[in-house]
Amino acid sequence: MVSIGIGLNQQEYKKTSLGVRFLHNTRTLKTNNSIFSTEYNFTKSLIDLKNLDEVNEYFSNEEEELKKFVKEKTKQKSKNKFHIIESIISISDDEEINTLTLEEQKKLLIKKTEDYISHLKNQGIKIYQYSLHFDEGHLNENEEMKINRHIHIIHSNILESGKSFTKSLYEKNKGISKIQDLISKTFQMKRGEVESKNKHQGYKNYKRNKQQEKENNIKDELKLNTLKKENQELKNKIEILEKENQKLKKENIDFKNLLNQKDLKISTLEKTIKTRRENADSEKSYVASLFEKGINKIAQKVGEEAVEVVIEAKDNNNDLFLSESADLLFHYLILLQAKGFKLNDVVDVLKGREK
Repeated sequence: MVSIGIGLNQQEYKKTSLGVRFLHNTRTLKTNNSIFSTEYNFTKSLIDLKNLDEVNEYFSNEEEELKKFVKEKTKQKSKNKFHIIESIISISDDEEINTLTLEEQKKLLIKKTEDYISHLKNQGIKIYQYSLHFDEGHLNENEEMKINRHIHIIHSNILESGKSFTKSLYEKNKGISKIQDLISKTFQMKRGEVESKNKHQGYKNYKRNKQQEKENNIKDELKLNTLKKENQELKNKIEILEKENQKLKKENIDFKNLLNQKDLKISTLEKTIKTRRENADSEKSYVASLFEKGINKIAQKVGEEAVEVVIEAKDNNNDLFLSESADLLFHYLILLQAKGFKLNDVVDVLKGREK
């Protein structure tokens, strides 16, 4: 079943005059929203004016007449902000209505609108104009251009009793809902969702919103790609660190086995360092990797181990002190070889200082 929606553009006249709306509906004033042919548009107006100033003057006079009418009927000054309003009835793009030709749709909607207008007139409401538009459109989810079928009705907001038409329906903020029920009954069409927050969008707004949505999606995709790249970089770094850790573990085991020899001599340790430097793979040997990184890196490691020795010397844990001392000696022997010396060269310097 075809569904409908209703909106009352009361606030709109703070920005645009009734005259502008009136001439917009007749397409006397051009509209950027007109996309399709105006062939099936239909307008019926109480007045035949095409000059904006004349139309505005006409509605200004009508406003004053309605204020007088309200005062006569209610014996009070009118408190209504809007004595003339525009109702917009939106017709959904359901499969049922699309089974009809545009000409058949036009005839159907004119008849339904006339029925609804008769209902308004019976309550004393004055109809100035109603227009049926088939020339405006929107892009659907599949980026297809679809017709926005809708009806504009410019009418008085005053009942025969002098009371406001909209205020009489607005009980506990249910006015729009009641008007939708009224139109649904008159048009014999399914009404839209109760208290739906959906709003009609013009072609320009819809296109702008779709463009913004695309830009947001692109930004999100770029952020996601950046995060994926950073994640991969972290994985690569972790993999490198894990390899280095495995390398250090193996190197540590080898040197522990060497140090556990009862008759271990410094010369044996120096020979092992030299062998690793000359023959070992830098990706597998910690010693070889240090030599590959150069003298600055080796000197830095000696400095780090020296600081660790100083820190442990201030505590009472002898095991940690000896362990750090061993690390310092080991790295010092590497530094000596990097400079082309052995520990005996240092011993010779010390011997030369004896008096």
